[in-house]
Amino acid sequence: MESILNTTYGCMIYQEQLLDIVRKFGNRTYGGADKFRKAIGKKLPELVKQESVKLYSEILNTGYNEELAKTISDELAEKGGYMFNKPHGMSYAVVCKQTAYLKSHYPVYYFKALLNQNKDDYGALNKYIIDAKEHGIEILPPHINKSQRDFVVIDNKILFGLEAIKGIGEKFVDQLLLERENCLFKDFEDFKNRMKLSTSQIVTLVKSGAFPAKDKRQFLIKYAKSLFEIKEYKDVTTLPKLKDLQEKWDIDTGKIKDKEIRLKIYNQKRKVEYNKLQQDKYKKFTEEFTEKYLNNEKFWEFEALSIFINDNPFEKIYDYITPFEEIDDGTKGVIIGIVSNIVKKKDKHKKQFAYVSIYSTFGLIDIICWHSQFKEYQDLLKKGNKLALLCKKKDGKAICESIKTYEQWLIDKKLKYKQI
Repeated sequence: MESILNTTYGCMIYQEQLLDIVRKFGNRTYGGADKFRKAIGKKLPELVKQESVKLYSEILNTGYNEELAKTISDELAEKGGYMFNKPHGMSYAVVCKQTAYLKSHYPVYYFKALLNQNKDDYGALNKYIIDAKEHGIEILPPHINKSQRDFVVIDNKILFGLEAIKGIGEKFVDQLLLERENCLFKDFEDFKNRMKLSTSQIVTLVKSGAFPAKDKRQFLIKYAKSLFEIKEYKDVTTLPKLKDLQEKWDIDTGKIKDKEIRLKIYNQKRKVEYNKLQQDKYKKFTEEFTEKYLNNEKFWEFEALSIFINDNPFEKIYDYITPFEEIDDGTKGVIIGIVSNIVKKKDKHKKQFAYVSIYSTFGLIDIICWHSQFKEYQDLLKKGNKLALLCKKKDGKAICESIKTYEQWLIDKKLKYKQI
């Protein structure tokens, strides 16, 4: 192989090298060798494996020994990820050196540009934010009076962009920026009066950190109280029928003859009932508000931004796994995160399965957990549990195969790496 790999120090890097090796050792035609190249170029791992098995036999038939045939076919079987054309090497080298220079000498602005370029890819954003923090760069949450449409640099820190807040939309950002040109927002009340947003939008802004608040929960509870209008009780001036006074209001009209006293007692009872009714309504309202908006407090920032800015509980996993979105269809990968929601369904055989939503470092991921896996792991599938799920990627969807707790997965990984 020396004549083929000498320029790259024995490493197989270029697609042209693959073509030469397949032709020389497998005795293939240019067209036959190009089938192998296309399988790798299009990232089709199953086809790459099939071509590798075929090549193994071809190398033996050409007259080489089994050891060499295995070495070559195994090496090429692992090239399902990526190989590039040799003419691209110059461009890649230039871009690599340029970006390395910028990252080294202008790290804050480099990461700001990187975040803006990938603002719609939450998995990439999480990865770059962790990298930025490791380089000592602080990422600030969005701010209602300071943030712009995209990520910007303020005081050598990167400030989150408004458009990256989930569920807000371009119209809101346009309106806010226009409103701010006239005057900055004085406080929360001023903002509410000028922007006219829905409850869910207000909650999202609070959870994202756009309103500076020491305690986001208390901030939202206070906001919830302002939504519930308690109408002031008013006495009535007329009495109902005697029968209603006796049966409904338990007022003894036989003993109490004076109408004014009856009216006074009647209004007192009405007030007690009115207050109780208002309390019951408020209790129901707060319970519904809490259920809808105040659960999973540790992940409010993630809910609003789809990424972790300050406290990423899964930073360790970058040492061990590849983002699920980056693995090839038909292969398996590990998804790590926290269970945010479980929707149980029944298949055509009336057996229960579930759609499981996971808060992951790489974004919110929906996983299908078929009946066998759901039955085996349903004790682990609880809201708030930190899990590691081995999943197969099929037509872009994540299909669960097995589950461990995140803690157990970390233990197993550390043991495995110690053995290596």
